[in-house]
Amino acid sequence: MTLSANLLAFGEDIRDAQRLKPFEGLAAPLVLKCGKESVWLLYQPSNEGGFALRTSFLWGVDYTLSTESWQDQVLCYTIQSDLGEQKVTLRIHQAEHLGLTVDTVLTPKVEIALPYWPRDLFLIGPDGSPASSKGVVHASQKGLSAGALFLDANGFCLYYFQDYTTLQPYFERLDSSPDDTVGGEWPELGYRPPASESKTLQPSKQYAVYSTHVQLGQKTSNRPADVFRCFLALSEQVYSRLDRPETNPGEWPKRAQNTLKALEDTEEVKRRDFGKLFLRPYVDSEYPDSMSQLAIIRSLHDYGRWRGEPVKLNEALQEGVGLFFDNELRTVRRYLPNVGKDKDRDEVDAWYLYHPLSSLGRMALDGVEWAKTLFLQGLEFGITAAHKFKYEWPVKYNLKTLEVTDHNRKEGEPGQTDVGGIYAYVMVQAYELTSEDRYLEEARKALDKVLQYRFQLLYQANLSSLGCVACAKLWRHTKDQHFLKVLDGFFANILHNTVIWSSDLKAAKSYETFLGVHCLSDATYMAAYECAETTEALAEMLQESAEALSDSTRHLAAEFFKYGLTRGRSFFPDELQKEALATEIRNGKIMRYLSIPLEDLYADGRPAGSVGQEVYGAGMPFLFCKLAYHPLLDDLGWLFSEYPLARRESSKGRLSFQALGSEKSTFKVKYVPKKRRSSIVVNGKELSKGETLEVPGNIEIIIG
Repeated sequence: MTLSANLLAFGEDIRDAQRLKPFEGLAAPLVLKCGKESVWLLYQPSNEGGFALRTSFLWGVDYTLSTESWQDQVLCYTIQSDLGEQKVTLRIHQAEHLGLTVDTVLTPKVEIALPYWPRDLFLIGPDGSPASSKGVVHASQKGLSAGALFLDANGFCLYYFQDYTTLQPYFERLDSSPDDTVGGEWPELGYRPPASESKTLQPSKQYAVYSTHVQLGQKTSNRPADVFRCFLALSEQVYSRLDRPETNPGEWPKRAQNTLKALEDTEEVKRRDFGKLFLRPYVDSEYPDSMSQLAIIRSLHDYGRWRGEPVKLNEALQEGVGLFFDNELRTVRRYLPNVGKDKDRDEVDAWYLYHPLSSLGRMALDGVEWAKTLFLQGLEFGITAAHKFKYEWPVKYNLKTLEVTDHNRKEGEPGQTDVGGIYAYVMVQAYELTSEDRYLEEARKALDKVLQYRFQLLYQANLSSLGCVACAKLWRHTKDQHFLKVLDGFFANILHNTVIWSSDLKAAKSYETFLGVHCLSDATYMAAYECAETTEALAEMLQESAEALSDSTRHLAAEFFKYGLTRGRSFFPDELQKEALATEIRNGKIMRYLSIPLEDLYADGRPAGSVGQEVYGAGMPFLFCKLAYHPLLDDLGWLFSEYPLARRESSKGRLSFQALGSEKSTFKVKYVPKKRRSSIVVNGKELSKGETLEVPGNIEIIIG
């Protein structure tokens, strides 16, 4: 290994560092050392490799360290220098494996600019040198997603996480963001805070500069399934320690009424072709397409069933669906026959072939005959395409010839890697409609291909989330544990692409970002449609197989659902300040008081909605009504729940629900009356109209 200047400096700093008194009463081999430029926390079991974590950086300035307290596994110490004061709080978590939390707060004595920061994590070998350390980084931060990395090293695996929520004042002062700040090259890894030669920190102001979490686990076998399971387990342990934002899901039934009215009354969202009514994908923009049309039709179908009355608009929209079907190719096309010449009618994104089928399949399983007919007619072409590409789909291809027109996302990257997830989902739908085993075999063949992509599996969030559902359903039908391992792969990739922090940067002050998954593998934003469909899919995954999933997966999936209900509000422009809205729009225009969601929210605080106002994402409130508002007996109304619930059998006027999360978190339930009844009894407690009750995430809820 050729040692970089940073590694040489690290070696010199550690070699000359002053070793402080070891931690008393601690089983783990931890040592605190004061180097010339840094204060280090060293973990190194005897004769094994370990790591060094930088808890403070001093830029070569002389300093003094004073220990304030060491009790209850918490060490507090203060560093004084000419630059100011750094207060460090180190928390040690000891369960099966060691966990650490380090919070460092800098209070400058004078106005200072910090032009350089090193990374804060070094892996070291048995001799204490980074040169002898060995291991592999499985995953590191992608853009503005969680500031996390996951690795296997000498004798252990390690999950590292930087809590950006805590670091907001520092980012704001430097007019920066945490984009791609956690990463590095082995063995120098971890967080490198944004730096600036011109932006300064103010004296006497407190700036959190590190909020570091490290969780160790048992070394993995490097097999994808083991890597994913360990990643999820360690991620969940760290997640459980985070301070999380309060939830505020609002009133989705009222939002659904407003959105339905917007779809019915707003000319800018509609157009007529061949005498039939179609919806535009964006407000005042784009040609009708089958995915968008069927996404809204399916959500309105679900909404009609939920409220007990069909939606008239849906009847009109359904009349034109058949025009997307190509009788010669026997498939659902993306565009209508009259699409403009600026579109290639024969070119299709790989996932676009299957998503309309998935919407048809959902309605077919609900007994909608016209949807079942179109679904079954389009299946064989979808299977032919899967065979042509050997279950490894390109980005785009020609429908008539199946020739690839765009193979890779970018140079050196694969194609649409998680199309196997939605394909398997469609195949399971076909099995549930026909009982033909060949569809299960198709699903299995597609899923057998996906784990090879490891943490490059996610191409588009909703495709991976439907892959989770496909695996859950396949486990239920076959009891084959292999499908649960593939499910872990899809879910780990979703988590890896998720913003696990609340942004307060620029326009993001107006909206919520916590637990928002980026819509694409390389996207810079969270999208309304992917928010809705991923929230729905993870709830369906839990309802299909919660009893077979690990506690970490149940916990994280239920939390995704809870925060999806809150974050979903932020996509509607009437919820945001005017200054938070984009003024340059790629597709159509933004009508601020129209109850149609914006496509895009940004964790770095860019104005929302620059892609456009997303009509095909307008199904969100209809789906959230179905998912979160559970009908009560005797037409009394609904029980709202922030966690997915499984409905149990009722007896003697009592109804029960099982919460599908973990006891490690809580969630709120609320009574929403349909009649004039003022309260119901929930687990022996009277719950009045509008009153919320906070309960454990795995509780059985008994009504009556």
